[in-house]
Amino acid sequence: MSLDPDDGRPPYQQLADTLRGGIQRGEFPPGSQLPSITDLAEQYRVAKGTVQAALRVLRESGLVVARHGKGVFVRTDASVDGAEANLSTVVRQVQNLTQHVQRLAERVAELERTAPPR
Repeated sequence: MSLDPDDGRPPYQQLADTLRGGIQRGEFPPGSQLPSITDLAEQYRVAKGTVQAALRVLRESGLVVARHGKGVFVRTDASVDGAEANLSTVVRQVQNLTQHVQRLAERVAELERTAPPR
């Protein structure tokens, strides 16, 4: 099995979506272990780094957890729609960006107060 070279998305994103679909269809039920990085790389004919990036996407979306030395497992609450997990990730990212913008605005205001007159 290989990924679609004509798909415009990066291979890691294609693989993440493929694995997400398998989780949502029950091919990887909650609590089950995903195949190893080596096995996934061979199965999908991609580099191990591509598999690692795909698994990172799934971890960030809350669908899987990595257990050091044991493997990657489907979360027991992964039966929740993946869109809900993605939404919480987006909410966290927006909150993070909002904090960064707020700090930048405070810095700009401070610079404007302390800048010498023109």
